[in-house]
Amino acid sequence: MILDEFIQYRDVKHGGEFQRLHVKCREVAYIASILSKTLFNEQLNVTSIFRKKTTDSGIHEQFRAIDFKPLSKEEYTYRLIEMINLIYTYDPKRPNLKVAAENPYHGTGQHIHIQVHDNTTGLSPDRIEYFKLLAKNDAFKFKP
Repeated sequence: MILDEFIQYRDVKHGGEFQRLHVKCREVAYIASILSKTLFNEQLNVTSIFRKKTTDSGIHEQFRAIDFKPLSKEEYTYRLIEMINLIYTYDPKRPNLKVAAENPYHGTGQHIHIQVHDNTTGLSPDRIEYFKLLAKNDAFKFKP
């Protein structure tokens, strides 16, 4: 299932590549697209999924990462990144690594980079409550 009303593809090949993404990466992409559409009324636009390993970790080659075009406002981009990282933990054994890269200006151009690991976890009941509290009080740590 592809949520075409929430996700757009820059290139036709991205539709097929999306189906090959690691199941957890697809899940994060779906949640990110729903958050983006619901909160900011913006569709996510895929700019990259698969690419051969060059100087990076090769995570795109393993279908464990997806890149999206930044949202129309910098604030929206940073808030979406923050929400994804509140919902997901890349690897509980390595809490310093994030599912959504905190700096959208890393790499060759501004983008939202999402990556997963086999150990990536989603919301636990305590994190759901924490997330709801932050959302209710608009207490996100957004810093452009």
